[in-house]
Amino acid sequence: MYSYSDKRRTLIKAGLTVPLLSHIALPAPAAQTAEGSRLLLPPRLLAEARRLYGDEADNILVTDRLELHAPVIAENGAVVPVRVSGARELVSSLAVLIEQGPSPLGGFFTLYDGVDIPVRLRVRVPKTSDLYLLAQTSQGLLGTKANVKVTIGCGGG
Repeated sequence: MYSYSDKRRTLIKAGLTVPLLSHIALPAPAAQTAEGSRLLLPPRLLAEARRLYGDEADNILVTDRLELHAPVIAENGAVVPVRVSGARELVSSLAVLIEQGPSPLGGFFTLYDGVDIPVRLRVRVPKTSDLYLLAQTSQGLLGTKANVKVTIGCGGG
């Protein structure tokens, strides 16, 4: 028979294993979009992409050669800083699209020969939203996305 002290020891041992298990490193889940897969746009943004790029907007490939840098948390959605960087490789134009913005188009840039790719802008993101970067290249449209969480005041969300 178990005595009171044996039950207590078993309970304490079980209680200690839970915090220990939480420190075991588990493999990170695979990225939702792999290099070369298609980037799916919400209908509102797809219409804007079609207006800018025509039927080519139906086949946007995900790339890691271009990066869309935006804050993970933005306290003021009226002026969210966005930076684009990456390989210049024949990029002729860039478009930044905002899923929940007042206008789907946050910025459009035409890059001529000799122009470097780092682009900086500030966009209005009224509520938590995904930002999409589309790049017109000689290989077709490439894209990537970033999420911005807009909070009110001190990060209350």
